[in-house]
Amino acid sequence: MRTGVVSANNGPHGNYSPTTDKCAGCHRTHTATQGNLLKGNTIADLCFSCHGSGGPGANTNVVDGRLEPSGMPLNGGGFVNFQGSPTTSRHTYDGSQHPAWGSDTPWSSYSGCQGCHGPWYQQWPGAPTFYPGPGNQPGQMAGAGNVQMPVTCVSCHDAHGARSYRLLTNRVMADVIEYQDPTLPGYVQVVSNEVGGLNPDQTGYVPNYTERRYRDGITSWCASCHYLYQQRQSDPAVPFDAADGLGAQIRYRHSITVTLSSQGLTTSLPLQQPSGYSVTQQPTDKVACITCHYAHGSNVRMIGYAANVAPTNDSALLRMDNRGVCEDCHKK
Repeated sequence: MRTGVVSANNGPHGNYSPTTDKCAGCHRTHTATQGNLLKGNTIADLCFSCHGSGGPGANTNVVDGRLEPSGMPLNGGGFVNFQGSPTTSRHTYDGSQHPAWGSDTPWSSYSGCQGCHGPWYQQWPGAPTFYPGPGNQPGQMAGAGNVQMPVTCVSCHDAHGARSYRLLTNRVMADVIEYQDPTLPGYVQVVSNEVGGLNPDQTGYVPNYTERRYRDGITSWCASCHYLYQQRQSDPAVPFDAADGLGAQIRYRHSITVTLSSQGLTTSLPLQQPSGYSVTQQPTDKVACITCHYAHGSNVRMIGYAANVAPTNDSALLRMDNRGVCEDCHKK
């Protein structure tokens, strides 16, 4: 049984008072078992103690990808199970090193991973120095991307509250430094079409965890790590090794942030909706990363031609079996 269910904009994640009791939900001043005075053995353990199966507090069960107690599927999918079956691909959350496919930037840019991890880190106070420029991390191919990144829950979400949809961080490299100042490099705010406003800071905001209601910013936010997946043919060429045996070379990628109406296409998949519509597809709606992919984990199946496709060789967080996302738009 779940007791004391709370929501992100009325729970432990922000809106603190001068005598708040919320700190004790996650921190122990003298008996913490991990850094930053956090309880639990890992950040995931702490987050899943509320956002897990049967955990008290949050009704957003990200382990199983469902909203409790209704059982409706969450927008982001699930990390372990989703819609009653085990996931076949997922974003990592345990802090271990994994390749961030498509992660690299031209040296002239402040966007992407190198905004924090390049030689220009001294351009603003507090930026990290512990990662060198491209080509120097274990497993990283010089100039080819695939930076090894330790990802946890707080790499994407700000536990203390954020101006963005779903407490998404406003930063380039989320486990390092928070960019709440729009004038600093790497600031990206994700906004939604939810009732009462665009983000949890606005009066009357009502979260909706089961309908896809992105308005703006989600593709740029994903590209903070997966920079090369947003690369256009007009951008400076950056070689990329897709682990397909062809080595580092220039790759061609599907267009994003384009309107389907301009291509004469329609889809049942979620689109970024800048006009603020949440149900009916509009001419201004755009293809975004979340059109094809879940953020947390997917349980779809890959067989035949779709199986074992580099670089991930799994279901790649896709929303439909095999390459159903392709057929849903292109209807070949």
